[in-house]
Amino acid sequence: MSSSLDTKDEAKLRFDEEPECRELLKNLQLDELMLAAVLLSERERYPKSIPKDKNALIQTCINELASIKWVSKKKTLTNTLESIQEYASTADQSQWIKDPMPKRLEAFLRNQLSYEWIDTDGISNKKQFLMMYNLEVIRSRRRSRRDRRGSQSSLRELKNDWSNIKSLNELKSIADADTKEFLEYFSKAFKKIISENVHTFTLKKLDPIHLETIEDALIWLDTFSDNPLERSAITDKILKSWQQKQYRKTSGKTQKNFNLSEATISTLKKLANEYDLNETEVITILIKEELKNDLYIKEVLARANALQRAIEGE
Repeated sequence: MSSSLDTKDEAKLRFDEEPECRELLKNLQLDELMLAAVLLSERERYPKSIPKDKNALIQTCINELASIKWVSKKKTLTNTLESIQEYASTADQSQWIKDPMPKRLEAFLRNQLSYEWIDTDGISNKKQFLMMYNLEVIRSRRRSRRDRRGSQSSLRELKNDWSNIKSLNELKSIADADTKEFLEYFSKAFKKIISENVHTFTLKKLDPIHLETIEDALIWLDTFSDNPLERSAITDKILKSWQQKQYRKTSGKTQKNFNLSEATISTLKKLANEYDLNETEVITILIKEELKNDLYIKEVLARANALQRAIEGE
């Protein structure tokens, strides 16, 4: 969408109703002018950027009106402004959206839009979101006139959704000192779990993200799902594995797996219950005592060797 034309082109685009249209546009606030400029664009194309200067925006709207054929340009502008007044959400309806916008809230709101935000340097993220949100609402109403209640109920629903999302903080137990190491572990573990359970989760598109803060990880979770049970199915497994990893690192212990007979497992459990210990503690005590006193293994092996020699002698 061009915001400036040379004198020759401007002369070509002048039309009889231009002075009246300019007066209507001058009465608009900057946010309303931005929205009008996009709505007036030919075939409602989606611009990559729009000017933020009021005079440039007015000229953009005039240029777009000039390109319209066969219908009254003033009527077209009037209908557009009526749509903005009727459907556009106001600042009062969006007080819950903070400005400057927290990173997690911005990510949540961006995910609610069908389009990428239009580049409007110098305009706050809140105003950018409201412009894009209102644009989608108005275009939707133009396509379907069934619902004429406006967008306030939808913003209220978004507010409720955000309240539910921001209350979810499954990673609050992570200490600040462990953040960098945990985020690397979290990213790898998350991708692994998803790849192994691709049919289990109702996974939305999850773009790769460089995790620098716990908030980044929560944003990733927000993109993945807003269902607490679905999220906890991921985070519980990762946190448990992480805690075990941290415990082994700080205690100097390493996890090992052994194949034991049912009889041996039963005896181990019996000893643990009898002395009110866990099974790891029982094994640790037995190993330490054997190293200290050298009582059992040597004796058992000696008996086994004696029995073997007796059998061979027969």
